[in-house]
Amino acid sequence: MPGWGVRVASFTGHKNMSRDVLEANRTLHEQPWRSKMGIFGIALMSRKGSKENVEEFFREMRISDVANVFAAVDKKDLSQKALIDDDLVAESAFKRMSMGEVACALSHREIFKEFLSNKKLEYAMIFEDDVMFEPGLMIQHEDIIKWIFSLAQTSKEVGWDGLNLGRCSLRRCSNDIEVLSRYFPQKKYEPINLSIINRDSQCTHAYLVTRKGAELLLEANDPIAVPEDHYRNHLSTFRYMTVKPRLFTQDRINLPGGIHSDQPSHLPECFMGTG
Repeated sequence: MPGWGVRVASFTGHKNMSRDVLEANRTLHEQPWRSKMGIFGIALMSRKGSKENVEEFFREMRISDVANVFAAVDKKDLSQKALIDDDLVAESAFKRMSMGEVACALSHREIFKEFLSNKKLEYAMIFEDDVMFEPGLMIQHEDIIKWIFSLAQTSKEVGWDGLNLGRCSLRRCSNDIEVLSRYFPQKKYEPINLSIINRDSQCTHAYLVTRKGAELLLEANDPIAVPEDHYRNHLSTFRYMTVKPRLFTQDRINLPGGIHSDQPSHLPECFMGTG
């Protein structure tokens, strides 16, 4: 299928490396996430504003020089018969999945393969095209990358394979089980406390995955049988946790027409209350 997993924008090298090796080494020492964490955005080229939103999002985070934007699999290019014949999607999947959900799952699989092809990377941070910063959360956008890398390194300590950075859930907030908490100071705003919660969650617009996690996800949903954000919650070998409060949500107002356009414009992180 044309256009699958094609990198449409990437800036992965230090522009002055040949002229200033010392400066490049200093940058990597101060910002180790540059060499250990792959940053990937998935943009649907046929969707108006998709690529532009991802690129602007990366600029706000000050990571445009290392982020990669990949062309998403477009459902318009897919054939149910070809997908089944090529053993990419299980025939039973079409009883529960739309073609948009199939395209989404294929897009994430391409990112997992790209991530694993670079042996130097320990983590992948993956964003979908409708990602946006969580409204009302007083944070310095340029600091988030440092926080996320700090949280990424807890994978060995806590044992997670995937970490949702923008969960949406129909479960009660009161049922959250905290396994780790980190305190991050800010210059402009009040310090923020981020917790890692051992709870299942949905939505795949922003998450971290380890190398082991990517391998498990590729193997578990091959051929694709369930939506991308469903099977990882029920995979016994894959430990999926979430960050609280969530750092990112979905912009369904400025980027309408997604695979879940029938759902509310702002999905809750979880529901308040008890029980």
